Amino acid sequence: MNFSTIATGPTIEEIDKSFRRQFNNTLNNMRQQYAPVLDAMPTLDLAAPVADNLSVVLGHIWQADLSRVFVIIDEYDNFANQLVTGHKDLLYQQLVAEDSFFKSFFKTLKEGRETGAIANVFMTGVLPILIDELA
Repeated sequence: MNFSTIATGPTIEEIDKSFRRQFNNTLNNMRQQYAPVLDAMPTLDLAAPVADNLSVVLGHIWQADLSRVFVIIDEYDNFANQLVTGHKDLLYQQLVAEDSFFKSFFKTLKEGRETGAIANVFMTGVLPILIDELA
């Protein structure tokens, strides 16, 4: 997953929309690419929150006792840094709020680690500022 492709729109809803479009399509493409293994997985709802679809994928991997996955997130802090450097403090606070789509995504990754569906998560970024907010 490459977070540098997420657009930092003027509202949190626009950012969420970009996040959904990018990563729901990524999950769906993964499902198609690995169809022989994931063919019994329920269909993904491309309009649903990314965390919901990720939960479906991870749940299927866990329940079907498939090989654990490694998640690699490149530039996890890219669009958050754009908000900070663009002085869009309100949007940044909405992004890291407890009930935000972004925090839900990382909670789902954590749950995947706990269930064993995810072997490990690797994240690359420039600044450690966001990682503190997500802890």
